[in-house]
Amino acid sequence: MRKARKEWILLLLIVVVGGLLGTVVGDALGVWLPVLARPYEAGLHVRELNLAGMATLQLGIAFRFNLVTLIGVVLGLFAYWRM
Repeated sequence: MRKARKEWILLLLIVVVGGLLGTVVGDALGVWLPVLARPYEAGLHVRELNLAGMATLQLGIAFRFNLVTLIGVVLGLFAYWRM
């Protein structure tokens, strides 16, 4: 069980690092090729939830990525499966 958990953590780490590197490279190359740096956003936004006048709750999550970010994630997955 421990080994499976470590593998999931390693997979998540490799995918996140691949995405971050892809974002940095995409932003750097976006100076010459603007299509690489064009941001796409996907997420869930709940602006405001009023809880019986006592409290206000704001929730949301957003993912912002570009084309090279997706390439970085795919390369990260490929590197994981080749290990």
